Amino acid sequence: QIRRKSNIDNENFLNNNKIFPQSLPYSYFSGIIKAESTGKCNKYGEVKKYSFMDFFDQHMYLDTITSHSTDFETVLKENLGYPINVRSSCPYCKNKVRFEDISKIIKLPEILVFTIERYIGETNRIPIRPNEIIDVKDYVEKSMNIKDTIYELFAINIRFGQSTNFGHQICQIKKGNSWYTLNDNR
Repeated sequence: QIRRKSNIDNENFLNNNKIFPQSLPYSYFSGIIKAESTGKCNKYGEVKKYSFMDFFDQHMYLDTITSHSTDFETVLKENLGYPINVRSSCPYCKNKVRFEDISKIIKLPEILVFTIERYIGETNRIPIRPNEIIDVKDYVEKSMNIKDTIYELFAINIRFGQSTNFGHQICQIKKGNSWYTLNDNR
């Protein structure tokens, strides 16, 4: 989990807002992405379409990536940084048109969550390299004038187990310049 760098520390936020960690509001972890699709219709010329979706819980599947793609910046680049070509209907005449989609963030979450899925087998050899600092300014819609785009890593939750019903979790959390491990097995 990565929070925006200029935010107050997590403990003060929870105490000042009388919030227990398990009841943090969904909106604290959720942002919004705008996808802009541009295409050329034979009848109407250049056409644009817009769609909006939640920006929440960036997934990294280790079984589908190469060993150098294990940092969070690469995950954002693969999801937001490049235009994607798709075929869709013209909003006016409904004919099929080739569109180029470019996605940009229009609302940043206070805490950015990355989920990394690792399974038994080849993916156990791929090292995870979490960025301690991430600047997401390249993925933000410039017209939104969002100034605070830097996130700082402050917590890592690791889950071991054969299924979602069984397993064990440990948490590493940063307080000041020190990292602490919470492990109820010890």
